[in-house]
This record gives sequence, structure tokens and C-alpha cells, in this order.
Amino acid sequence: MINQSKNYRALKNTLDYETEAYLKSVDDRLSWVKKLGQWHLSGGNGETICGVPMLGNNYAKYIPENEREKCRDCFK
Repeated sequence: MINQSKNYRALKNTLDYETEAYLKSVDDRLSWVKKLGQWHLSGGNGETICGVPMLGNNYAKYIPENEREKCRDCFK
């Protein structure tokens, strides 16, 4: 028997897709920047679109877009 005297509230477990933080996280996730500024795109599956290995650190947060060199295959 369920105790109905307690008031249960549904938790808001959703992500607000309009927030700046969410939009920035999506942009950072899709951008993969190597140490020398080579800018690749990833579909979020652990691989770049052009097939270059995603080894090492992602420098997308540290290298500004104007200092990056876009991969020809990823940015077709």
C-alpha cells in the first residue's frame, strides 16, 4: 500500500538547451584543436570527421578561432 500522505514532486531533470553554457559546450565538443592549432570537427563519437586520431589534449578552449587552421576535410 502506498502512503499517499506524502507529497512527491517531480524533479526537473531536463537541460535548458537555450543557455549559453549548453551552446558553448556543444561548440567545444564538436571542435577538436590540436596543440599546433589544427582545427578538426568531431561528431561526438571519439573520431574526427576526417579520420585524424583524437590523441592528446583538446586545445579548443585555449586557442582562439582566429589562430586556428581549419582542416580542409572537416570543414567542407
